[in-house]
Amino acid sequence: GTTQGVSIIDIAQRHVSGTIALAGDPRTVQLSPDGQLLYVTQPALGQVAVIVAKTRKPLCTASLPGQPSLLALSLDASVLYVAGHGDTSVRALNPATCAVQQTFKTNEPVYGLAVTAAGYAPPVPNQLWITGTTSLTIFSADGHLLSIVPIAGGPQDISIPAGFSAYVTTREGTVVAVDLSTRRVFRTLISGGQFGPMDYDANTGEVYVPDREHNQLDV
Repeated sequence: GTTQGVSIIDIAQRHVSGTIALAGDPRTVQLSPDGQLLYVTQPALGQVAVIVAKTRKPLCTASLPGQPSLLALSLDASVLYVAGHGDTSVRALNPATCAVQQTFKTNEPVYGLAVTAAGYAPPVPNQLWITGTTSLTIFSADGHLLSIVPIAGGPQDISIPAGFSAYVTTREGTVVAVDLSTRRVFRTLISGGQFGPMDYDANTGEVYVPDREHNQLDV
């Protein structure tokens, strides 16, 4: 995402192969697992757009409060979770129609979103993990509050790859690991940086952590 829209990068050739013109300062983008749909936040317009990747045309849009800038997709890709930095609600959308299906209310402004499995034996329900000003708030997919986990230093971004841990950055300049079962912080992995939004490699399990203070990417 850029101020002009969304750039499409050919990974093999390492060049920009196309663009999708979008207003609203689109920044956060996410593809559906099958690559058919592109989900894009447009915080300056207060909306989220779902775009057909092949045609690059909008499928639907949803107007939401709080300058939406955070996205997370359910494990079966049937629900798109959206929130804005500083908003105190997360909304669950139907990705095919952009209709709001459910609202999750938090006690703190939202800074990050992630979805994980509640277990490993099917059927596996989703859990929604939300970072706030002082803690992690965890909901079941049906909206029940499961836990509030205090995070020293103030949590910010969160990433949950396959496995047993959630990774959380803090405003204090650390990256901590939270056990998905006990929902407790069990290790500080990195400290002394200014860490931004994380991502991970689903094949290797490596988590990528940008460090603005040192202009580097930690793996």
